[in-house]
Amino acid sequence: MKECGMCPSSIVQIKEIIEDGKTALVFTTEPVICSLADLLSQFFEIANGRQLHAQHFEVGNTLSELEMSRGILNIVEGLQYFHTVQRKLHLNLCPESIVITQDGHWKLCGFGLALSFQQGKALTHSLTHSLTHSLTHSLTHS
Repeated sequence: MKECGMCPSSIVQIKEIIEDGKTALVFTTEPVICSLADLLSQFFEIANGRQLHAQHFEVGNTLSELEMSRGILNIVEGLQYFHTVQRKLHLNLCPESIVITQDGHWKLCGFGLALSFQQGKALTHSLTHSLTHSLTHSLTHS
């Protein structure tokens, strides 16, 4: 993804690239509490999970309607920016690729399968090729 100062607050911000090698990219981001997957299933198993849950989310093991509505709006805004400005498809939208910050904002991350596109061009061949390559790569390296 192109770095810019105009990226919306609903996309996780990279603060520093530590290593950019052939086989790995190591970077730091703004502080996040957990992923949406952690919150939905395993929040109490992460370090300080109970304390963080009490500080930042409503009581109980579920999100309130307001938290869910606000979070979904954050993600839709991020996807809209990613599609219209960056001209890319995320292709990995799942609870693991949504992180939650200390102030409760939901942010997109996990852009490893993202694909560029041009308005009006068919995606079928490039999308199929990209997904096949990604699946083959993950199966052979696991």
